[in-house]
Amino acid sequence: MHHGKVNAPWKGECTMTSSSKEHWNKVYTNNPITQLGWHEAQSFPSVQLIERCAVPKHYPTILKLQNAAVWHDRAVFHFLTQEQHRQTYHSLLQKIVMPGGFVIMATFAMDGATKCSGLPVKDTVQKA
Repeated sequence: MHHGKVNAPWKGECTMTSSSKEHWNKVYTNNPITQLGWHEAQSFPSVQLIERCAVPKHYPTILKLQNAAVWHDRAVFHFLTQEQHRQTYHSLLQKIVMPGGFVIMATFAMDGATKCSGLPVKDTVQKA
């Protein structure tokens, strides 16, 4: 399996296999965006949470992947099913999000889906 590596601004590497890239290209090519499970015409919960962060208006509006005041993830973390990948993501957040910044993550419920777009997902809450 071929792995494509991308140098990232946080001086690490992101690795995406060619099969996962093909998978996502197929998902987006073969389905209208409004039919994708994560589509929201207006994301009220996300917007409300971001507004509650009260980030000053003079902060840059373009994400530079460094010193981010708010990191909003609705679509990545739940696909990280291996602990090593989750730890790497956590380490990247510590480098990317500015001190005092905010991380907003959408996840599946404990009794929610086990797959999304045909791929396995992992819930983020430890079951008692």
